[in-house]
Amino acid sequence: MAEELYRRYRPTKLSQVVGQEETVTVLKQMLVKGDLPHVLLLSGPSGCGKTTIARILAGRVGCDKNDFHEVNCAMVEKPLDYIRYVSSNLGNSGMFSKFRAWLLDEAQSFSRAGFTQQAMLKMLEDTPKHVYFFLCTTDPSKLHRTIRSRCTPFALKAISKTVLDKLLRETAEKEGATPPISDEVVNKIIELSEGSAREALQFLGKVVQTDDEEKRLACIQKTDFEELGKSLAQILMSW
Repeated sequence: MAEELYRRYRPTKLSQVVGQEETVTVLKQMLVKGDLPHVLLLSGPSGCGKTTIARILAGRVGCDKNDFHEVNCAMVEKPLDYIRYVSSNLGNSGMFSKFRAWLLDEAQSFSRAGFTQQAMLKMLEDTPKHVYFFLCTTDPSKLHRTIRSRCTPFALKAISKTVLDKLLRETAEKEGATPPISDEVVNKIIELSEGSAREALQFLGKVVQTDDEEKRLACIQKTDFEELGKSLAQILMSW
């Protein structure tokens, strides 16, 4: 099965991250000075680069992939037990590197389980020097104020139309799209992706497989309906 474009072209360096120039500049300065905070809160809309930046930062501070723990908080069945487990293991050194790091993706999901966020307070306030926490969220308002106050916040923004336009055309060229994708196709993808680089590349991955303009547009429309169906199903399941 072919690798999806958003995975193939996922940035591995801060210099490759698009649309977040201000945040990237500050993070680069912190890394150069050696004072990257040990608890970061990366917030912003879906597909804007939160988890990508967190992964890059973990690598930059010298955390081996085997000492890096990425968790989708929405999928944790017993959030309180998990946080207690993490807290009890913070004193342990990394097995393969000097540092250990946790990426808590969709961190706002822990609001569904009582006392979970309260249990996080201690570990975020007294984080050991060999540990980093990266909290990523699309809705920081669901995190308690006391949680947010213990993090250094970085608010990421939706990717602009100009940046998405450049990203789509450059990626299509790398993929050898023939003929080059049209302005109509590019604009339609930008409209539907709503500032998400990930979704834009997912749409692009569908259209680069054909050289017919009408089929490209039809493929985008079909993918949009499929994603809408998935979203509706997730909403119904959450009731």
